Amino acid sequence: MVDPVPLDHCDVISKETLTAYREQEETWYQWLRTDEHHPIWPQIYTMVVNDITFRTIAYAADHDKESALHNSLVRQAFTQGYLATQGLTIRRLANKRRDVISLPRLLRDVKDKLRLITREVYVSGTGVPYESDFRPHVRFDQLAGTRSGRRQRQDRIPRRVIDIIESWLDIDEIDEVVNWTHKFLAHAADFQRDPVDLTASSPTMNKIAAAQKAIVRAAEAVSAYILHMPSHMEVVPVYQFSKFWRFEQFVSSETVAKAEKLWNSLEDDRNTWTQGVYEALLSTSAT
Repeated sequence: MVDPVPLDHCDVISKETLTAYREQEETWYQWLRTDEHHPIWPQIYTMVVNDITFRTIAYAADHDKESALHNSLVRQAFTQGYLATQGLTIRRLANKRRDVISLPRLLRDVKDKLRLITREVYVSGTGVPYESDFRPHVRFDQLAGTRSGRRQRQDRIPRRVIDIIESWLDIDEIDEVVNWTHKFLAHAADFQRDPVDLTASSPTMNKIAAAQKAIVRAAEAVSAYILHMPSHMEVVPVYQFSKFWRFEQFVSSETVAKAEKLWNSLEDDRNTWTQGVYEALLSTSAT
């Protein structure tokens, strides 16, 4: 995190509020970016890349019947590893407990401390003059539901805005993935006592993608628009080397070309997940 502008250089009347906000912001930034074990955004990046990797390799195998990827041991290990890592990552990120680092805990903590995110802190806490005709004022107007002619330094964002972001995580796809991890990964479910359809209970790739998208959009909403941290133009990290180096040892060169096109298509799609987040937040809060 960049060193903050000294307090006496910030056009903020309540230095105490800005000081308290900065202390809390450091914690939130750590949860989002720099925690040693479970930072939220790095987990999201890894989750999305692992998902695209699995889909691309599975696609390549399906289009090359002679591929070594059809070996039963390779296929079983690869598929089970995909479901386990995706399931556990979604479970961690959507965990509602108060003693873990997760999106629900972050949202709950931000909502409890919204009193610290005043208009003057939001606009001028980084050293920008309060009276400047600056985008944060307009954004704060929209989030707080205030008019430009009635701006007050102590205006605050209402709790309902955080409620909206929390609702984005309250979807069946996340619940189903988490329930699957309860029964198959985190615990040893007693299926004789509580019978289930093992095939139907396994999360589908569509459900996993829906869960991922909800998590990405919620994380972007709180970090970029409530906490005023950098927004994401892209969710999928840019590789500095060829992702398909030596891949032709598993499938034909023609299939490698097809797999690369699929990767690019999936990457383009995932990178759109953060688009329209702010507009969706405002349109929902206005209803």
